[in-house]
Amino acid sequence: MGEAKEAYENASQRYSKTSQQGHSTRMLARARFAEFWLADDSNSKRNIIAESARLAEESAKSFEAEADTEGQAMSHRDLLDLLPEVQIFTVDYETKKDAFMNFMAIARKESALQRQYLRGDERSDQALTHIF
Repeated sequence: MGEAKEAYENASQRYSKTSQQGHSTRMLARARFAEFWLADDSNSKRNIIAESARLAEESAKSFEAEADTEGQAMSHRDLLDLLPEVQIFTVDYETKKDAFMNFMAIARKESALQRQYLRGDERSDQALTHIF
């Protein structure tokens, strides 16, 4: 995980240098998730997973602003990967509820993409590929 953390941080820096903020932030979120697995105590894990989720949400919003459905789908998949850890390590109800509601919103978007795909929309096909 240490090597993964370092690789994601390097990728984040490279994306940042080429002004690809959504990708840079997504890589930083993934670096924090790798760091989460290296942490020893619950308080550190709680803080790291919260930061990782915040960064993943930020990257999804960045991709949405750029109308990059592929990037947005990848960020959403990252958020879905983070949800179980957020639920385990978060102690306050509001944060757990917000994470769950975010999960539900992503699930609704994925469902809409699946319907578009079934109707033959090529853009939804690309986005669905990155969700699964």
